[in-house]
Amino acid sequence: MRLYSFQDQQAVDAINALGDDTMMFSDYSKSHLYNNGGVNQEIIFEAYRWMAEKLAQKTDIYMDTEHGKIPPLPWWAWYKVDGKCEEPFDEYEMTTWGREDLKRVKTYLLTLDVPDEIVLLSDINAFYNCLQGQPCFDYLSEEDEEKARDDFDGKVRQLMQTHDKQLGEELEKIVYDSWENVFIVDGTRRLKTIETDVPFMPMIEEKYDVQAAFPIMMKRFVKDIKVVYE
Repeated sequence: MRLYSFQDQQAVDAINALGDDTMMFSDYSKSHLYNNGGVNQEIIFEAYRWMAEKLAQKTDIYMDTEHGKIPPLPWWAWYKVDGKCEEPFDEYEMTTWGREDLKRVKTYLLTLDVPDEIVLLSDINAFYNCLQGQPCFDYLSEEDEEKARDDFDGKVRQLMQTHDKQLGEELEKIVYDSWENVFIVDGTRRLKTIETDVPFMPMIEEKYDVQAAFPIMMKRFVKDIKVVYE
């Protein structure tokens, strides 16, 4: 599967240093994406952990640690941008994500050929629900989505008042079950109107983008490397 991944100098150096048959997991300790998130770090990381578990279920690839085998946090790449399988524009570069200083660093675009069987595709705009700890009702009709969200919000308010354990478990199931929708990548998700802080100026979602998660990097996956930001 042809994928495109933006990486910084540190990642590129590590990939270039790999042996021909050596595989490398994503280094959690050096990843701004996984280590930073401000006040929402715990919520954001839960979405990444969930994706890692789904990826491990598909690939049966786990990382050996002192605590036993665990699903590795994914490497990320682009599969489709604006609905097309093509090289992404520079605006899709994400090496600043998770950086508290928002500082841009030297960035490379890697063209990859990764075996289909170890790639898990998802709709990135739907995945933003997961990163916010919210249910993903995006694939419902506009009317049904509004009803589902109203029902969910009502149950949350009820939980805040009653602290009912069974209701809490029900809400958790609703959230995680709905997250499965992010794996629908056939373009059927309704592009949405997103409310902004600017009165009467909502943002109309225009692009359909598919991200790719995969558990390991190998030198032979890399078909081309080019600098996109010095």
